[in-house]
Amino acid sequence: MFIPQGSIGSYVAQVDKISSDSTSWSDAWRVAGVGFGVVFLVLIILAVAIWITGIVVNKIETREKNKETKEAEEKKA
Repeated sequence: MFIPQGSIGSYVAQVDKISSDSTSWSDAWRVAGVGFGVVFLVLIILAVAIWITGIVVNKIETREKNKETKEAEEKKA
């Protein structure tokens, strides 16, 4: 592999600049906090959606069960 002269040195200089200049811990904590917040927000939204789906399915099953019971009673009479 051919590496042009000076490219390794400039790469090391760029890495040093990135590692020393851009370490802002307040920004890092803010990004981490927002990330965790988004994760928990999505989990809460999913939990509510699943809860609502359970309620809807329960009501549909109850209606069908009541309908079957009513039909069975009508056949007996």
